[in-house]
Amino acid sequence: KGKMFSRKLNKEIYYRSSYEQKVIEYLEKNDNVLTYLLEPFAIDYLYEKENHKRRYLPDFMITYKNGIQKIIEVKPKFMLKNSKIQCKHLAAQQYCQEKGLQFEVWTEDDIKRIESESSSL
Repeated sequence: KGKMFSRKLNKEIYYRSSYEQKVIEYLEKNDNVLTYLLEPFAIDYLYEKENHKRRYLPDFMITYKNGIQKIIEVKPKFMLKNSKIQCKHLAAQQYCQEKGLQFEVWTEDDIKRIESESSSL
């Protein structure tokens, strides 16, 4: 957990993990990224095991200069088999499909990739 100043957002922002921090650093350096939001909105979903409505806050919404918008969830790979996480991701995929957005889950593999991209930016 921590905080840092975003020059793209012109404000101090908070992150919840080292993975989120690395994504923010990448977004700040990437000239193709117009802007981004942290936990941009809530997506309602039903977690069937509990038969209970819940709200899911995706980690990032990225807007690229070419107009593409992506919802990004940052998760370690070992958590991807968790049924509640899978339910959240399914709800996010459906939401994004309805809204014309792209949805991606970035794991530690993606973090390593963007770290190497960041070093060349």
